[in-house]
Amino acid sequence: MFKTTPRRENPLKLGRIMPPLVCLMPSGYRSGTLQTKGARPMTQLFPISAQAIYEAVSVDATFTNLLGTYNFKSSSGPVTALSVVSAGQDMPSIRNVQGVECIIQDAGDAISQDYLTDDPYIVTTWSVFLVAWEPSEGSDLQAAVNYLLKRFVGAQAVQTVATTDGLGALVQSKIFIKSNMPIRPV
Repeated sequence: MFKTTPRRENPLKLGRIMPPLVCLMPSGYRSGTLQTKGARPMTQLFPISAQAIYEAVSVDATFTNLLGTYNFKSSSGPVTALSVVSAGQDMPSIRNVQGVECIIQDAGDAISQDYLTDDPYIVTTWSVFLVAWEPSEGSDLQAAVNYLLKRFVGAQAVQTVATTDGLGALVQSKIFIKSNMPIRPV
C-alpha cells in the first residue's frame, strides 16, 4: 500500500503549475496503485522478472522498430530479434540475425536488502544484452541502449568487447535493470 504525504505549505504558489509533492512508501516493490486525492489511480510497474521486461518492451513499437530480425530455418519470414533465454542456451535453428538483437536473460543476480524492518526483500538485477549484427552499426545499438535506459529507471549499460571477426556481430552492450526500480510508461 502506498501512503501519500501532501505538501504542507506552498509559499511560491507553484501548486497551480506543478503537481503536489507525493512521498511513496512502497510495500514489497510490486506493481500497485497509487492513490492521490483528486486524481485518477496510477499503476506503476516493476521489472520483477525477465518476463515482465519482455512484456514491457515487446509491445513498445518504438523499441521494436529499433530491433533487427531473426530468420529461422523453419519459419517462412523474419521475426523481431527479441528473446528471453537462459545463459548459454542456443536459439532453435537460427539461419541468421540481422540488425540489433535484444536478449533478456531469464535469471538475474540477486541481493537481500532490509527496508526499515527486519523483513528483507530481494532485489534482482536482470541482464539484457543488445548485440549489433550486420548490417547495423554502433549508432543503431546506441539508440536501442538509450531507449531502454529511458524506459527502465536506474538502469545502467556497459559496452562489452567486440565479438570475433567473421561472426557478423559488431559490438554489444549489457544493460543492468534492477527489479526495485519502476518502468516508465510509453
